[in-house]
Amino acid sequence: MIATVNVGRYPHGVAVNEETNRVYVVNFNGGSISVIDGTTNKVMATIEAGKGPRDVAVNARTNCLYVANLGLHDMSAINNKTLSGAV
Repeated sequence: MIATVNVGRYPHGVAVNEETNRVYVVNFNGGSISVIDGTTNKVMATIEAGKGPRDVAVNARTNCLYVANLGLHDMSAINNKTLSGAV
C-alpha cells in the first residue's frame, strides 16, 4: 500500500522508529518535525525543531530524536514520549 501524507514546508529528512511505528519527517522551511503514526499514516504532531532542520535520527532504545539544524549549526534533541525538547 502506498500512502501520501501531507507534512510541513520543504520535507527533507526521514527517520523511522520501528519500536513505536512512528515516522519523523524534517520540514526544513518550517523549522519543525512532522510525527506520523505509521499505522494510520496520519500526522499526530508537529514539533518545533530549530532553524533549518535538515536531517533526523531516532534512537529506538531511548526514544529520542536528534535533529541537525543547518540554520544555526546546532542540533536539537527531542524526547519522543513528550514530543518536547526536554530529553
